[in-house]
Order: sequence, then structure tokens, then C-alpha cells
Amino acid sequence: MAYSYPALPSKPTRAHFQRLLWRAGFAGSHDQVTHYVKLGLPKAVTELLTPFRKNVLVGPVPTDGGNRLQPLDLWGHDCLWWLDRMVRSRNQLVERMTLNLHDLFATSNAGVGNTRHMLRQNRLLRGHAVGNFHGLLEQITIDPAMLLWLNGADSNKWEPNENYGREVMELFCLGNDPNLESLTHGLWTNANMYTQNDIHEAARALTGWRYDWNKAATGTIKQRENPTFWDAGYHDAGQKTIYGHTGNWDWRDVCRLVVNHPNHAPYLAYALWSYFIATPPTASAMRQMVNNYRKSGFELAPLLKVILHHPAFYLNLDEPDMVKPPIVFVASGLRNTRRFIKSNSWSWLLDNMGQVPFYPPNVSGWKQGPAFLNTNTAHAYWQTTGYLLDQTIRDPGSQTPKAAVTAAMSALSHPWASSDTRTKLETYASDYATRNGPTLDSHDHVERQTVIRAMLMAGPDGLLH
Repeated sequence: MAYSYPALPSKPTRAHFQRLLWRAGFAGSHDQVTHYVKLGLPKAVTELLTPFRKNVLVGPVPTDGGNRLQPLDLWGHDCLWWLDRMVRSRNQLVERMTLNLHDLFATSNAGVGNTRHMLRQNRLLRGHAVGNFHGLLEQITIDPAMLLWLNGADSNKWEPNENYGREVMELFCLGNDPNLESLTHGLWTNANMYTQNDIHEAARALTGWRYDWNKAATGTIKQRENPTFWDAGYHDAGQKTIYGHTGNWDWRDVCRLVVNHPNHAPYLAYALWSYFIATPPTASAMRQMVNNYRKSGFELAPLLKVILHHPAFYLNLDEPDMVKPPIVFVASGLRNTRRFIKSNSWSWLLDNMGQVPFYPPNVSGWKQGPAFLNTNTAHAYWQTTGYLLDQTIRDPGSQTPKAAVTAAMSALSHPWASSDTRTKLETYASDYATRNGPTLDSHDHVERQTVIRAMLMAGPDGLLH
């Protein structure tokens, strides 16, 4: 099937590939970026959109104090388990999209109270990260974590619960912000807005799924992972009218009606675009995303390829405009310093930074962009940087101020830094030598390198990608 895509930059520089890895993954070491440079930009995008099926994780298995992780039993190990995948996976876009979909279908273990269910949902999101959205919607609608999170397990024909029906329309799939009409260049319209009656009727159609608490507690591993079951006696089998369509609808019909709603494709396209690009999509980009998505039968890859091809994705390579979310900051910091998961520090550091995987603040997910930065989290970014750099710097020997900054840039896989920042860092390096000279010892060499690298990672430039 023929899809339409923007033209990629004809003469990409290494900075284009770094941007690609930063936003479609979790950055990368010099060798990791070089791998994509050798492929060329078209093949690099194709590889990111085509997940590896074997040997996906590269590097040492994660540990905590020398012991294997126990995500079902120990605090923070669920976070470490996923963070490890972000660091080691060759499927970088899959992991980044798994995070984006976790934010879109925001489900928190604070409400679910079952890590086994959360890990299962995570695998579900990963399996559809660049796959079919309709299939994902069907599966997540009856996912045990979601059924507990939005009360689907308590819904029945006598008292249908509207929570999931409301959120699947308002937040997950259709949206209700009147500004979307202008932001999507009229592809999303207020005239097609769903109604409260649509929510109520969808809630009736969604009844019938139940949760076996005994199996969840004492069943087989498979039963504990998914103790839900269909009970036709609890399902409202009567006629319902949703978006003007009448029938004896059930949960599958709700999913079908939602993805075929005229506002769904533009809403999802706009939502996904916003995870990758700070400025609103152009009219042509919106048309390409929506048309590719609908033509493909709700496949995410043809939609995402528009984003990864679009000139706006590669705009301002010398002045990035997106704030690194805490999880991206930590995962990319580990990748750029060539480190792996060996302690539980990252779990509580992410907690301090305000973004812990499996624990979004509410059903709306995390507020993106500058919302991640405040007086508390700014301190946490610096604190985390100290952990990322701990015991990673050896005595570089005598260096000129310019060489010291160049060496720090190289050690961190050449992060973006403005010319003004580089000048100020060189001034710092010179002043340090003046204050501690005339001859710097090994401790001085390491301390100066540590400060320069910390400024590159957690200074104003380092928080953008």
C-alpha cells in the first residue's frame, strides 16, 4: 500500500543522527550513534521502525548489589527492570514508544496494587509499540491492570461503571479539547465531539469482564498474571447507541467504534507528534499521519515514519527545544557513560526527579516539557548526575582549558552545548587552573573534568534534547 512521507534531509550530519537517537530512543554512545550514521538516515529510520526479534538486549544483566533483580518482590526493582531495557535494548524506538504509550494509557501501580499486572501491561505496550493500535486498544481494554485501575472489574449490567468509557474517549483515543480543531488544521472537529450519552452507552457495552481475586492471590503463575474472565451474565446484552450507531454492542464493538470515530486518527496523530516535536504539526504532516494511519488499518509505524521524516523533527539542531523527561535523562545518561544497572539508586533518584515508571501521577499521565523542571526536580537532576558520573572519570593528565572541555564532550558522546556554554566552560577550566595552579595534580584533573561533565549533563543545555 502506498503511503506518503516527507522527504528526509538530503545531506544529514552526525547531529541529525544524534537528534534521531535522542527523541526516538534514549541517546547513544559514540559507537551506537556511529552504527546509525553508517546505515544512512533512511535505513536508520527503517531499522528503528523494524524491531529486532533476537538478541534484543546487549550488555550485562541488571543487578542490585550483585544480586539479580526481583521486580515482583523488592521495592524499585520494577523500575530497574524497565530502565535496564531502555539502556540495553537495540529496539530504542520500541522502548521510547512503550514509554509514550504508558503515558497515554496512564496506569499507576499506586491504584492497581499488583506489580505482576503492571509488568504484563508493559509487555503488552511493548508488543504494540510500533504495531497496530486497534489491537492494542482491544487488549488493554481487558488488561487486568486497566480493569483494576479504571474499575472495569467492578462494572456490571446492573451498575455499569463509566470510568474507562470516559477516559478511553477523553484521554486515550478521542480528546475533548476544543483547541484541537485549530491544532489539527480542522481534521479533528468539535462538531464530532462525543457526548455523555456515548460514555454511558459505552459503559454498558464494556460490562461482562470480572476479576478472580482468589486466582490472583493463589493461582498458577499464568492465573496470577491474568485472573480476569468473561461472564456473559454480567454483560448488558441490550441495544446501545454509540456515536449514532445502534446494536447489541460489547467491548470489541466499543474499540472498533472508537478507532473508526472521525476524531480518533487526528487526535492520536497529534498526541504522538507531541512526544517527538515541540511545535504543532503542519497541515500537510497532519494529513499524511492521518491518511497513513487509516489506510494501514491503524498501524502506528506509517504514522511514526511521517514524524521521523519530517523537517520539524530535525529543526534547530543547534538549539534543541524539548526538555528531557527524567526517565530519558537517566536512561540516556547511563547509555552515554556506558554504564549498566548495578544498584537500586536509580529508583529513588527518579522518584526525586518526579517520574517513576509504573507510577504516573494520575490517569492523565505526566505533564511534559518544562513541567518536569522546578526547584525540587532541578536539584534532583544534579544529584542524579553525580551518581551517573561516580567513578567514571580517570585522571586525564595535563590539559589546556579547551582540551579539557573537548575531552568532556567526547566522553559524553558529544552532547549538544551552545557556543556560549563551551566558552563559559573553557573559562571555568582556565580559572580552575589559575586558582589551583601553577601545577594541577591528579585530584585536580579529575575534579575539573567532573565539574565540566556535570555542567554538560545537568546545566541548562544538558536538560534539552
